[in-house]
Amino acid sequence: MDQLTFLKDFETKGSTFSASYGAESGKSMLSLTTEEALLFSTDPVQVIANKCNVAISDYHNKVSEGYNAQCSANTAKGKRCKNIVSGGHMVSLEKWAELTGQYCEVHEQG
Repeated sequence: MDQLTFLKDFETKGSTFSASYGAESGKSMLSLTTEEALLFSTDPVQVIANKCNVAISDYHNKVSEGYNAQCSANTAKGKRCKNIVSGGHMVSLEKWAELTGQYCEVHEQG
């Protein structure tokens, strides 16, 4: 019996699948289809990105920015501004993707 058949058999007996992942509030939970549960075992980031309707790179960037939407401007020294955009503190993955490309209060003013 292959893994998908095994999981589908489990599902017919009343089992459901879910997975948690690191998020702004500690952990977020996703409900998974049988196929998603199988994929999660080998590529969890792909499943998280798919379920949140974002690119895989959005997930990695959000984590690297500490779950905050960081300003997209460059400083006078040519480095990326580290300020957080308005409404971008500890946001969900979907909200983080929505705020990507925005500017902090300092750089919004020009």
